[in-house]
Amino acid sequence: CDKITKLVDTQGNKMLQSLPIVTPLGRIAEIDYSLIDDPTFTNTYVSSRHKGEFRLQGKASEAPFPPHSLPGVTSTEKMMYLWASDYIANTAGYVYQRAGALNKTLTPENTKIPPGVPFCLNTKCIKDLIPEFYSKFPDQDIVLRVGLTKPPTMSIQPAGISGLLPGNIEVYARANNTLSYAFTLGVVSVYLQSRHFKTIYYS
Repeated sequence: CDKITKLVDTQGNKMLQSLPIVTPLGRIAEIDYSLIDDPTFTNTYVSSRHKGEFRLQGKASEAPFPPHSLPGVTSTEKMMYLWASDYIANTAGYVYQRAGALNKTLTPENTKIPPGVPFCLNTKCIKDLIPEFYSKFPDQDIVLRVGLTKPPTMSIQPAGISGLLPGNIEVYARANNTLSYAFTLGVVSVYLQSRHFKTIYYS
């Protein structure tokens, strides 16, 4: 038994050392799922804990916030149990916001307004709502620069999931391929979902 145990431990460690621990995701991010402690082997289950952290490719700096602790093994009735925390989503938001990948410029050429929506990317569509804007830039295209001012965050609790996306919308008028800055809207989107309802709030 001792020889078998030693063989399993030796070969198991070699196998684990040969496994990749970082996988690229596109051109910006990579995910680190390296072990954070030794795997646990018992008569009834095998348990392993992994990092699960997004980071910028080629930059092995950790996120500026700690991961949440995960529960230990409390049952072995099922064939597999998988635990994941909001740390994965929050590190992803931190990385992509830091890289500027969550910024978007909306123009009449690249934005399709759904049929029936009373809005278009032209100042004439909001002349009744913001008459000063239309008076200054009559019948001009509108260009929106949408971006997050801070990384988006998510919180997973027993009652449900909540998220926060703080950002700005910079509004420009465009004429003859020249942009004229108009104003900036501060936007905070809060997403709440429980087992019984789903609501999206904007402020």
